[in-house]
Amino acid sequence: MPYDPPVLNRNQVRAVDRRAIEVHGVSSLVLMENAGRGSADVLARLEARGPVVIFCGKGNNGGDGFVLARHLHLREIGVRVVSAVDPGELTG
Repeated sequence: MPYDPPVLNRNQVRAVDRRAIEVHGVSSLVLMENAGRGSADVLARLEARGPVVIFCGKGNNGGDGFVLARHLHLREIGVRVVSAVDPGELTG
């Protein structure tokens, strides 16, 4: 039987991330990697052919987008990244 996880709003997702980091010791980089890889898994199941266009800012969600782009590229799914900020402003 498939598992349908609950839909969380923005504040709930932030609370889950904060708990994972502060209580369970999961690094934010691991969370970012899991988010990007998980998104790539969904697109692969949907048989995305590309190009997939990903808009990235400079926050954590932008980092998730760059991870997603890497995983799509590794799966040979066409990908284009549009950065909303100058690459020199990116960290991490």
